[in-house]
Amino acid sequence: MNIVFWILMGLGCLILVLLVSIFAVKQMALKRLTELRSRYPEHEVMLVAPTVSLIGRESPSEPMLRGNGSLLLTRKDLVLQLWVPKQEIIISRKDILGVGEAEAFAGKRIAQKLLAIAYRNPKGETETLALYLPEQERWKHTLQWQRAD
Repeated sequence: MNIVFWILMGLGCLILVLLVSIFAVKQMALKRLTELRSRYPEHEVMLVAPTVSLIGRESPSEPMLRGNGSLLLTRKDLVLQLWVPKQEIIISRKDILGVGEAEAFAGKRIAQKLLAIAYRNPKGETETLALYLPEQERWKHTLQWQRAD
């Protein structure tokens, strides 16, 4: 056997592992989103983002948090469910202090603008989330409108 065969075999294995990993992540994301949606009546759900990236959470009392997950807005709450580790941040609509855009967050910059959400946590402290998500403008305007009523 020559070296070309072994290189092709190695590349084939890498591609197979990558495809299996992508499939597993998509299955986990779908399962978590289904679990999240099942907890809220359909008429309460205003917006859903099946895939979001939490670029960071700044908090005076909690550690920095990053990861991927799903975002759901109901008439009462904004719910961010992270996939790994499985964790939720539930923000009451009335506790949202501000919604805007950010170029960077906690020293991390990506090529796109981020949705920044400042809110009051249950301890009364101000925390901020920075998210990258599809339809960011729609989310921003809906959250700003939600704060107003």
